[in-house]
Amino acid sequence: SLLGCFNAIKEKLEVGNLGFGILGSIVFVGLIFGSIAATGLFSNGDWIKPTLILALVLNAFSLYFFTLSKSFMLMIIVRGAIGFFQVFVCIFMPVWVDTFGSESQKTIWLTVNMLASPLGVVLGYTLTYYMNIYHSWEWSFNIQAIAMIPCIGCVIVTPS
Repeated sequence: SLLGCFNAIKEKLEVGNLGFGILGSIVFVGLIFGSIAATGLFSNGDWIKPTLILALVLNAFSLYFFTLSKSFMLMIIVRGAIGFFQVFVCIFMPVWVDTFGSESQKTIWLTVNMLASPLGVVLGYTLTYYMNIYHSWEWSFNIQAIAMIPCIGCVIVTPS
């Protein structure tokens, strides 16, 4: 939803297109480093569920701190952290479901997991559009962080 609030963030930070481009693309640097770290963590089966829970919690905090930041450099660091922690959920959640899910529930869990990303993008841009009109761009990120709380709860109560 970052692109949905392009003008508002540029005004807040007083940055040009190059600065905003860096802010938008740094998340992919976080994804690269997260992929490297996640591979090692997920190679040990005992760490998979705690790692997913911690990544969800830290991703929610990163989203929240992104909205609090007044510094362009701090926002870049936090955006990198968002990408880093997204790897654990977006890429490795299907592996966890496939490896540890019960055969009777595996299909529904994989379907829900694979639908979450595109639906989240569409809902995120829609939410950001309305938040920019009626409130502020920060609310779209705060709502995303709050919406992760039930997800964290679901992973916690799901048997390993």
